[in-house]
Amino acid sequence: MRHYTQNGNERVARLGKPRKKRTIYIKPELHQWIEEQARKGKFGNFSHVIEEALEKLRDSEKEEKK
Repeated sequence: MRHYTQNGNERVARLGKPRKKRTIYIKPELHQWIEEQARKGKFGNFSHVIEEALEKLRDSEKEEKK
């Protein structure tokens, strides 16, 4: 599990990079799936699920451009 320290409007993961806080709106079924993934322990928390998914999307788009 990641541990965070508060730095103004940012959360900083120990040994990691600063995190920015945002508010998002998602479909209820996606919200439920994300919470299930975090609860199963596959990810540290709700934000970790979102972060991993967005990184995969970013990486796949980079591959498409090659």
